[in-house]
Amino acid sequence: MRSAALNSCSNLVIIFILTLFIFTSLFASSPRFPSSNIGSATPSSNVSYDALLVWALPALVLYAYDEPLTKAYETQWVPQLKYHSGGLLAINRDYAMFQTLKFLFVVQEGAKNKPLQRFVYLASDAFIEANIISQSLKQVVGRARPTAGQGAYSWGHSNTDLQGPYTSFPSTHATTYFAVSTILGKSIKNEFLGDIFGALNFFVMREDHWHWMSDMWVGYGLGKWIGNLVWERRKNENFDNAWLIYPTFQHQNDAYPSIGFWKIIR
Repeated sequence: MRSAALNSCSNLVIIFILTLFIFTSLFASSPRFPSSNIGSATPSSNVSYDALLVWALPALVLYAYDEPLTKAYETQWVPQLKYHSGGLLAINRDYAMFQTLKFLFVVQEGAKNKPLQRFVYLASDAFIEANIISQSLKQVVGRARPTAGQGAYSWGHSNTDLQGPYTSFPSTHATTYFAVSTILGKSIKNEFLGDIFGALNFFVMREDHWHWMSDMWVGYGLGKWIGNLVWERRKNENFDNAWLIYPTFQHQNDAYPSIGFWKIIR
């Protein structure tokens, strides 16, 4: 019992150090988030230590209580969600989002709507980047999913399956949906509503997440960072004659998106 407690404690220290390192690296090279100067012309490139604490401390707490929190989530919240959501759980929102982006691409071309145009291009970019970064981290980290039956502190497994039992960290759905919702929030100048959109897409799943709670939280923070990074990098681009690079999946269980290219020839 004591050795298990010591092992859990050592893992806790390791993940906290890794979390600090990751978020220090992210915020050192990206716009400050949360930021007091959102929308300013020149984003800050300094490390935002308040933002670092905002993300790292909850990650530490969630990691410490991953097993009871995840059990409560899967045994209490998910069944209730399935019971009350009806047919919403049957919707493949990944596919719906891809098709919506392509539809909005055609709409913005006809309407000549610049804000909508920017949203379509940046949301597609953010979705692709979030998916690739998150899935790549899964392969490197190798954390066991709750369904693997190895507990919350089992790391470093090799993966032979991109969607296998050792691909828990981080949650790719959280990363991708909140990356897109960040672009939406900035486009409508209301990031709170953008986050609500991301949360609705993330929690109304066809099945349970098969993730620990800390996987979801880190995916949320990673998605927000990617969305902010894409926005600051591309918000002033002219997309009038640009190719739309959009995400799609050829097969239902694909982990990495195929990349599609669209362009309306004038």
